[in-house]
Amino acid sequence: MNTKRDNRSKKAIVIGTAAAITTGIFFFIGDLLSKKKVGDKLDTKIKVMVHSINLSGVILRIDVTLINPTEGTLTIRQPYIKVLFNNKEVGTTELKDQKVIILPFKPKPLDPIYLTIPVTGLLSLGGGLLSLLVQKKPAQITTKILTSIYIAGGFKSYEKTDVMNLKPKTV
Repeated sequence: MNTKRDNRSKKAIVIGTAAAITTGIFFFIGDLLSKKKVGDKLDTKIKVMVHSINLSGVILRIDVTLINPTEGTLTIRQPYIKVLFNNKEVGTTELKDQKVIILPFKPKPLDPIYLTIPVTGLLSLGGGLLSLLVQKKPAQITTKILTSIYIAGGFKSYEKTDVMNLKPKTV
């Protein structure tokens, strides 16, 4: 009689364990799909301003705001930014292996990033960018922001390109 009860107990344990594992797998798959959808929604706002012009070159201040318009938390790597003028690269930010966490429905402003474009770099552009800035005229630049979004145990690449007018510094 104890054998029948033991066998039923063992069957109940096996069935319960199988049900728990199956439920866990469904939750895990649902979580992965949810994170993929959240990762597809990252938005960025970038603003580039002339911080100063001096004998060493032009120093740009780059303000980046990362926006999470979803109910899930996003984890990304510190963005890498390229600045271009007339389709030529004028400078890039440093690569940093740093994680940034963006809470649900929140913007996350990053600390300002300062990018120095040396005089030699300005001259290699034919002086066009420097000339416009010295004349206090806006210069059309392109910014590319590259980062990786942590999704489901790995990182997915994210890239956004913006074209904007770099306005000369006004005192």
